[in-house]
Amino acid sequence: RHGAEVRPLHLVTALARDGDGWRVHFDRLHDGRRLPGDVRARRVVLAAGSLNTTELLLRCRDELGTLPDLPRALGR
Repeated sequence: RHGAEVRPLHLVTALARDGDGWRVHFDRLHDGRRLPGDVRARRVVLAAGSLNTTELLLRCRDELGTLPDLPRALGR
């Protein structure tokens, strides 16, 4: 009703600021293959559980550099 989208069988690989919104990079799982894609969103809700959400945020901060301002206490 408010425009939210849930995308099953999508594995988020990166998250980055994009102007006043976000760019979400993902692999869509289809017929045993991973098809890369991305989408822009005004808001993003992370709901991958405590381990997977933390892993994604740490990867974006430490490896990809797309979220450099996340606190050092993340994951502790």
